Amino acid sequence: MDHSDSRRKPHFLGKVLMAAILTALCIFILKQSPGFIGDSALKTLCCRNAEFYNYGNISIFLNIWMDHSDSRRKPHFLGKVLMAAILTALCIFILKQSPGFIGDSAFSRHEPGVTHVLVTGGAGYIGSHAALRLLKDSYRVTIVDNLSRGNIGAVKVLRELFPEPGRLQFIYADLAVAYVGESTLEPLRYYHNITANTLVILEAMAAHGVKTLIYSSTCATYGEPEKMPITEETPQFPINPYGKAKKMAEDMILDFSKNSDMAVMILRYFNVIGSDPEGRLGEAPRPELREHGRISGACFDAALGIIPGLKVKGTDYPTADGTCIRDYIDVTDLVDAHVKALDKASPNKVGIYNVGTGKGRSVKEFVEACKKATGANIKVDYLDRRPGDYAEVYSDPSKINRELNWTAQYTDLQECLSIAWRWQKSHRNGYGSPSVMKVKGTDYPTADGTCIRDYIDVTDLVDAHVKALDKASPNKVGIYNVGTGKGRSVKEFVEACKKATGANIKVDYLDRRPGDYAEVYSDPSKINRELNWTAQYTDLQECLSIAWRWQKSHRNGYGSPSVMKV
Repeated sequence: MDHSDSRRKPHFLGKVLMAAILTALCIFILKQSPGFIGDSALKTLCCRNAEFYNYGNISIFLNIWMDHSDSRRKPHFLGKVLMAAILTALCIFILKQSPGFIGDSAFSRHEPGVTHVLVTGGAGYIGSHAALRLLKDSYRVTIVDNLSRGNIGAVKVLRELFPEPGRLQFIYADLAVAYVGESTLEPLRYYHNITANTLVILEAMAAHGVKTLIYSSTCATYGEPEKMPITEETPQFPINPYGKAKKMAEDMILDFSKNSDMAVMILRYFNVIGSDPEGRLGEAPRPELREHGRISGACFDAALGIIPGLKVKGTDYPTADGTCIRDYIDVTDLVDAHVKALDKASPNKVGIYNVGTGKGRSVKEFVEACKKATGANIKVDYLDRRPGDYAEVYSDPSKINRELNWTAQYTDLQECLSIAWRWQKSHRNGYGSPSVMKVKGTDYPTADGTCIRDYIDVTDLVDAHVKALDKASPNKVGIYNVGTGKGRSVKEFVEACKKATGANIKVDYLDRRPGDYAEVYSDPSKINRELNWTAQYTDLQECLSIAWRWQKSHRNGYGSPSVMKV
């Protein structure tokens, strides 16, 4: 089921249910037959004339089939067997017609000239861009992701761009995580998701004869080298759990490759920024992860007003302006390096490459470039260092330039940020949020054709619970409707929301949603009388205005910081 379109699963489950019903019918038909060997007949048969052997938990029956049945009934019984066989075949046919059926497909067979690439973390920021490039280059792609960091919206975009059968499939599975700061808080999670899961992948590759691995590693495996720039020969002494977990994974891969004919490429990339130049994909982290996210995401959130400003951690590093220096590599260049590594991978060979621009930029430089790219005057607060960070990291990319003919093309920091900013501005809520409100059903038998509902304010609802608690008494059951007693249509609700927010909300009216009903509102007279409760917040626009004030000041809910920490 995992590789099927999630929208089709209910349809598939319906077919499974139908198959189960038909199977039950097969059993019922057979059991009605006088020739069916039921429990009692079997016991009698075993005791009387069967050759019966028992070896522990294994029982073998010989020479028993139909011995006890009436020979005159055999034709009738055989007819029922034939009917059961037909129904069983029908079960199989129904299941195989389902898009969720795991049978022979383009993804389960090798085709000459077609390379099938498994992209772990393919719903994430970097992985989705990699999948886009691979699909564009006519590779067949399977994305594996558990969506804890990835975004199903990115997968939907890819499916829309490449809808042809046999091009793209999605599988849900646990994968790696990649935030340095978070790794110091949850080290075991990082060792499990990075190191242990890499072992699982290697075992699966060995079991199924997969011979090529392009491994996305990190410059964090180097730690804080004494000498810059970093080459592939720079000693690896990681200083945080993220870097250590990646280093362990690299060691496993290298050890495994020594006794196999695998083609291995390990890419140690630096700080990733940017987005697809054509605006198809971008970075859309989950709100609760923003605190651990990339500096570019922090700058964009500040520019959009999602957070009031940046908090830069560390101004006392031994650098020109006191802030960290990093090598910022555009995601499009990074993906290009992966594709070139895949093209150059060969059996019995391991290639290890740094992927960076070869130029370091300070955090202060980055923030200034972001201000110019966004046109926003981003507020910045400077704080103490973040544990596990290092002062200066930038690459020497000469090896990958020479051996893979790869050179970073997107090296203008402000231009990279401008491209990413265009996507951010047009996707303020990431992939998942609708740009248009969709109202389903305008042909109900109501005044304006839309559903009517009784909207109760949460404060009134809580008050009803408290009054119910106060009035509760032994040996007594009270059942009450909690509502205003007044129905409002969906169109009325939308108009009230427009006034409360001051926004011109665009609305598309669609067909009805299955299972909805036209009109529902309460008679609250019983709860008014017995619990002395009456709804106080009955002005729909006022209720929405109160809720809107909270939403405006908590754009990412409870979990997101009010100020991004870099």
